[in-house]
Amino acid sequence: MEKAMNYITQKHALACQRSNKFKCFSLTLYRAVLNVSRLLEMIKKYHAISKQRKELLHLTDRQLADIGINREEAIREASKPFWQ
Repeated sequence: MEKAMNYITQKHALACQRSNKFKCFSLTLYRAVLNVSRLLEMIKKYHAISKQRKELLHLTDRQLADIGINREEAIREASKPFWQ
């Protein structure tokens, strides 16, 4: 996606320099959509991480031992902010 973004940026600059308003606008809109798409993917990722951490609190001590952590580690992990 990064290559596509660089290509779009170059095309955008050329279209705007040539005063092709429609292409300039459409490429600006396309870039905005790409950025929103990236933002939504990040939100989904952080939500999944947060949900998984909270699910640790509902596991039994036996289940936690099966995955190699104890209750204290599960509580510590679940209390982390979503971005860590």
